[in-house]
Amino acid sequence: MQYAHMPAGYIISTLLFKKFGKCNVSYRKFISYGMIGAVAPDFDMIYFFFQDHILHHTHRFYSHYPIIWLSLLLLSALWMLFDNYHSQYPALAVIFTLNGFFHLILDTIGGAIYWLARPGMVGESFAIEQYLPWSSASIELVILLGALCLSGKKLIIYLYKVIDNL
Repeated sequence: MQYAHMPAGYIISTLLFKKFGKCNVSYRKFISYGMIGAVAPDFDMIYFFFQDHILHHTHRFYSHYPIIWLSLLLLSALWMLFDNYHSQYPALAVIFTLNGFFHLILDTIGGAIYWLARPGMVGESFAIEQYLPWSSASIELVILLGALCLSGKKLIIYLYKVIDNL
């Protein structure tokens, strides 16, 4: 998966926004944090290109270890639970880490992720693509089209409200 991470983050964030209604967070900020979280595991590309000189696969770096993202998701969910859903910061942390974890699920479809790896050890990688009857590019296309449809629906509703207020 190369192009579907940010659109998938947009879809997840848009669909979950109403669930975080009590958290007093703006729609734009919530979607932004979700979309940044959806590409956050790939921030290791800076190191990958400039320091590592492409010697190791990017999925071997800590930012692609599911245990790290799952731990961060659990901590942010506990933070939101103890905050009684009043502050926006735990909600932003939850959507950021949820989309970061979903990034790894998408990478499992399109490539290989080390699901049982922990820091300091790399286990066997797992990829779903070899078991699917279609290519990962078709899944990527469905996600891109879904994001376009969802954003188009929001745009049509917004334009209708603007025209109605004239």
